[in-house]
Amino acid sequence: MTKKLDFLRDNVLRKRLGGVAGGNRIFWSEKDMADIHDHVLSAKLEQLVHATHPIETKQSAEPVDFSKLGIEVRSEIGATDNPVFIISSPRIDLAGDSVDVGGIELADFKKNSAVLDSHDSTKPPVAISTSPWISGDKMLAIARFPAPGVSNDSDRIAAAIRAGLVRGASIGFIPTKWSFSKDPARPLGVNFNSIKLLEWSICAIPANPDALLVGSVAGGASSTSVDPKTAERIREARRLTEKARQLCSAPKTRVERIAEAAEFRRKATGS
Repeated sequence: MTKKLDFLRDNVLRKRLGGVAGGNRIFWSEKDMADIHDHVLSAKLEQLVHATHPIETKQSAEPVDFSKLGIEVRSEIGATDNPVFIISSPRIDLAGDSVDVGGIELADFKKNSAVLDSHDSTKPPVAISTSPWISGDKMLAIARFPAPGVSNDSDRIAAAIRAGLVRGASIGFIPTKWSFSKDPARPLGVNFNSIKLLEWSICAIPANPDALLVGSVAGGASSTSVDPKTAERIREARRLTEKARQLCSAPKTRVERIAEAAEFRRKATGS
């Protein structure tokens, strides 16, 4: 029994600190590792056995509503399109962990928004990320790939995405506030209340089953974090553009054209 416990503790501790296949890349501090070590050593046999199996969880019930953000997402991914990914959600992942997307700090990431290939930071990024944004209970981001020929790795990953071979995403981060789960179903799982995002990666099997490709936007799209007021202005501008097309095809009096032009400027500028 003692040998079995020691074996399970070593295995669980290795996975807990080193991660599981397709797992998020977590940069634990020395204090965090010491706390995890003590927690695993105090775990009972039943908890250790339970920790070695993936947690089955349902997909988040909150769909992403791109229309509110003024973003047109397409299912097809053209040669110059930029793929859109869900990069995080609170859903329990393969390690039994959950991330509060509202607690993801982005300040440092925005200065160096790297998108890596499977968390391999020994190589240059394969793409650059837009500023991530939250929709419902999910965090999303757009990966912008360089022009073909700049990077063989970028070309390879972009081609794999277009071909449907790769659809997963995963985040790399520093935990800043976390606690062990009190849920009996995941005795050694962790609740990440606050983290510092360092990078996100395109990967074959994501730790979080929600973290997947959702579509693409046209190349050169600059959509990042869009607040509701800006999104409404975008939708209003589109309606006004359509109205302007109608004005061009329908004859109006001079007074009517002046009045409608003034109304167009007022709505477009929000004044």
